[in-house]
Amino acid sequence: MNDEEQIDLRIGAKERGLGGAVYPAICHGLDAAAVCLALWKHHVAPGLREHLARRLEVDTDTAGRIVSYWAGLHDIGKIEPYFQTKRLSLPPLSGFPAVGPSMPQGHALTGCQWLAMTLPESGYPPFGDADDSRTSLIAQVVGGHHGRYPERPQVSYDARTEFHFDEDAWDDQRNAHLQVVGTVLDQPPVPPSLDAPTAVVVTGLIVLADWLASQERFLLQQLQHLPRSGAQADLAAYFTRVRPAAEGLVADAGLEPLHMPAASFAESFPAISEPFGLQASVAEHLPGHVHGPGLLIVTAPTGEGKTEVGKYVADLMGEAAGRTGRAFLLPTTATANSMHTRVRRYAERRAAHPRPLMRLHSMAWLEQDHAPPTPGSSSDVLTGHHSAFSPTEWLYGGLRGLLASWGVGTFDQALMAVLPSRFNAVRMLGLAGKTVVVDEAHAVDPYMQKELERLLCWLGRLEVPVVLLSATLHRSVADAYARAYLEGAGVLRRPRRRGAAAPVIERLSYPGWVHVSAYEGRPRVVSNPVPIAATERSPLDVSLEAVPILEETPRGSARSRPSRTADRTEALRRLLAPVLNRGGTAAVVCTTVKEAQATYDLVRRLIDENGGGPGEGTGLHLLHARFPQWQRDEITATVLHAFGKEGAQEGARPRSAVLVATAIIEQSLDIDLDLMITDLAPMALLLQRAGRCWRHEHLGIIDRHAFTAPRVAVLVPGEPDADAMPTPWTAIHAPSLLERTHRLLQEHGACVAIPDDVQALVEQVHDNPELAQNVKREYERIGEAMAQQAQANTAVVPRPAQLADQANLSAMTLNDFSDEAVATRLGAESVRVVCCFADANGRLWADAQRTRALAGTEPGHTAPLSAQEANEVMNLTIPVPGGTWYRELSAGEAAIPPPWRKHNHLSRLLLIRQPLAESGQWSEAVLGGHIWLLDKERGLIHHPIAAGG
Repeated sequence: MNDEEQIDLRIGAKERGLGGAVYPAICHGLDAAAVCLALWKHHVAPGLREHLARRLEVDTDTAGRIVSYWAGLHDIGKIEPYFQTKRLSLPPLSGFPAVGPSMPQGHALTGCQWLAMTLPESGYPPFGDADDSRTSLIAQVVGGHHGRYPERPQVSYDARTEFHFDEDAWDDQRNAHLQVVGTVLDQPPVPPSLDAPTAVVVTGLIVLADWLASQERFLLQQLQHLPRSGAQADLAAYFTRVRPAAEGLVADAGLEPLHMPAASFAESFPAISEPFGLQASVAEHLPGHVHGPGLLIVTAPTGEGKTEVGKYVADLMGEAAGRTGRAFLLPTTATANSMHTRVRRYAERRAAHPRPLMRLHSMAWLEQDHAPPTPGSSSDVLTGHHSAFSPTEWLYGGLRGLLASWGVGTFDQALMAVLPSRFNAVRMLGLAGKTVVVDEAHAVDPYMQKELERLLCWLGRLEVPVVLLSATLHRSVADAYARAYLEGAGVLRRPRRRGAAAPVIERLSYPGWVHVSAYEGRPRVVSNPVPIAATERSPLDVSLEAVPILEETPRGSARSRPSRTADRTEALRRLLAPVLNRGGTAAVVCTTVKEAQATYDLVRRLIDENGGGPGEGTGLHLLHARFPQWQRDEITATVLHAFGKEGAQEGARPRSAVLVATAIIEQSLDIDLDLMITDLAPMALLLQRAGRCWRHEHLGIIDRHAFTAPRVAVLVPGEPDADAMPTPWTAIHAPSLLERTHRLLQEHGACVAIPDDVQALVEQVHDNPELAQNVKREYERIGEAMAQQAQANTAVVPRPAQLADQANLSAMTLNDFSDEAVATRLGAESVRVVCCFADANGRLWADAQRTRALAGTEPGHTAPLSAQEANEVMNLTIPVPGGTWYRELSAGEAAIPPPWRKHNHLSRLLLIRQPLAESGQWSEAVLGGHIWLLDKERGLIHHPIAAGG
């Protein structure tokens, strides 16, 4: 196109929110290219830039221009009559053929198809070349900029006819658009190479550029600065003007990197004068082996400083690999929130340039200290170094949080990158520029383990450093993780049959660490060269406490099998006697919420029988997941203060107290107990729970009262028989694994030394064939694990090498998969309910005292909820298991207040209305064949109607 030939500025790309104006397609393309250049310079980590450039076989500057060129073409499919007249509602443009038949394919697919046909005219390889997939991959990248990849385009006369790609004025404009974008970017060359995994990350970058360039505020500003004409000189001048604005978009969104300068362990943690043995070993021996990306696996008991090791190593490995970002991933929201506080303090002290630090989980927006300021509030004016760590409002949209330089969240946020969900390329981009730290890496089931293996395979391919921290990790699992990472890095072949390959990790020291990397094109495995001294601990006094197992047939369900339940009464009366008489702290950990609620009532009776306990009496707490969010947060804070380090240092530790809880205690709470009473559970979980016993003893700040050693009492059936286990226990854990754990504890004896016995116990419970007496149950457990792993293998995206061989991106986002269908946990369907109180007049109240109306249900309230009102509603929510009962609710039963339907986070809530009875008491609600009752002390009590009698 010469300077006299013009692009028609009447051809639009955007109109929504622009007050009737239409934003020219060429300007949006140039905006996206400018933003992509700014992202390449200011957002993409140096190591990722180098990785992508190597994959394209060009230098980094050229790679940035190439990717920005593709970004500038992302909406070229809008330059056709159907989109202009039907989607933008523009009148037919004079000088252009009128709209033909409907084109339901969408502009992304149109652009994909047109580029596949046209790019070869610009020097790209002919489409359909079996040995060169560059053109088809670029076309799919453009076609995937709305989150899902189309199938590989078809280039034929029929396809040209189907898409109405006639050689007319529309085609001239598409070609002119392509040429102008190339000209302003100094005609980027055709990259000598492009593989499918690289194309995935490039897609994420182009999507991000499009998102930033499509913001209404930016478009309205740019409408005031459009080019005078569509002449090439005017468009080039426009591109020059938009470059600074594009860089401002990147900065305002909070996408610039949070850089952590390299430092020694002592410099990173000046307050630690005497490092733990694990910390000293890593600081002394690991740096000489870190020359780039790799995987570090750290195993150690709780309380040995793994968290500090994770942060230090992330800095060390991130610097070596050029990955400035960090992602700290944990199993639960509670653990993520706790880690966020610690990471933020670290970043505030160490960061060279502060940037937003995100919480990465579904409830992050509720954190008031973390949320973006409300317009007009005093927090609009932010001052000081500290404020720069607060997330920007833009980062809260959708899945954008993972794009922040640093984030702390749950496993799920990263695992979604390897599920065939919409915009998983954006998640992959978010991870690719970071060092990824996975804490509590043992806290996964077989399904999630396979997902994590696939994620590690992709991170290995993208040369992302990874740190796995665990207190109880089986060697075979560690080996599977190492193999996946090295396979992704391209230095390890995938075995043709299961178990055929020699292990990468032959043994795990405990405590210890193993570093694996693709050093000079070969696998390299290095572990701690000398044994690591652990903190001296008193051996655990572990006892097996037999409890009666009662059988009953649920009323109203004569065909049901008898249900077995554990009678804890006498065992708890005996075990808790020292706490109730002389003092101390104990936890009773139950398998299910229902059992915890019943046990809470039992312990209350035992305390009353004992006269209330010594001194000021025995405190009693109940903690599980089925409290309203606000109440669970309050209980958690109370428990942490009562049993934690800070409370003991302040003299606030109770003389006598009992905590009744579910498995939430294994991961979420940094507390110290004298006695742990727990239902039988798999060995790794028991060791996790035992880690709360005398956790802070080395600080010398706790009075132990009646206890001379940390004690763990495991409630078990009379005999280790998988068929005799209580029904609630076997609903959660494999019966044969419970039997194996029971037998191993019998054989091992009462004394468990930490850390000496841990690794052996974790491995023997799975590996010792003599522990399995019930062969049928053993086969069931193995079959279930294999089925979960097989299902995970079918659910995840292809391995990078497999995708590269296919050279087809459509497998990354299967079009028949909804986002709901790709849950990261097998059977993890859950529903958030809001329990409210309905008076005789039909008014709904947030509290039983009727002092606060339920936001959004007030008479005449139709406006969208304010941020504060939405926060109030979400803090009332309680997670419950989903299932058939929920899916079969009628529209009336599932109805929610209209203002809730307008809010992204509230639109899928379920409202439970508890009616006011004639007695003046709140009655149970009935919904979905279940009874529902929110109890002030016990939390949400709910069960199927038949099971309730």
